[in-house]
Amino acid sequence: MDLSQLEVFLTVARERRFSRAAEKLFRTQSAVSQTIRKLELEIGEPLFDRSSRDGTLTDAGRVLREYAQELENLRDRLEVLAAGLSRMPPADPDRVSIAEELHAAITCVLQDALRPAIDDLHAAAKYTSEPKEGDPVP
Repeated sequence: MDLSQLEVFLTVARERRFSRAAEKLFRTQSAVSQTIRKLELEIGEPLFDRSSRDGTLTDAGRVLREYAQELENLRDRLEVLAAGLSRMPPADPDRVSIAEELHAAITCVLQDALRPAIDDLHAAAKYTSEPKEGDPVP
């Protein structure tokens, strides 16, 4: 899973249509669909209700959307920090603290965001696949 896949996922979720997401991302609809399919295979759960024509998210999709939005926000903050870092002279003590902050933020993403996100996705999928009271017994 990488940020570019999550960007495609978030765009489809926001636009509620694969075709509109493709236009917004300057990609073909088949490329967007393929990216979503790869993400679903990696996670092991469907992210969109394919029977719906309006881009409805599954429970796993809603969980991933929350984490993906957090990662997107963190990426934006990292870009601001990196831009500030690039404008500082190499010997500036503040440059070192910004670099350390960047490293800590990246570590945070890897350790605190992606693994729990996948665990939550699997838990959400398990919850939705368990029979509920009143469901017909197969």
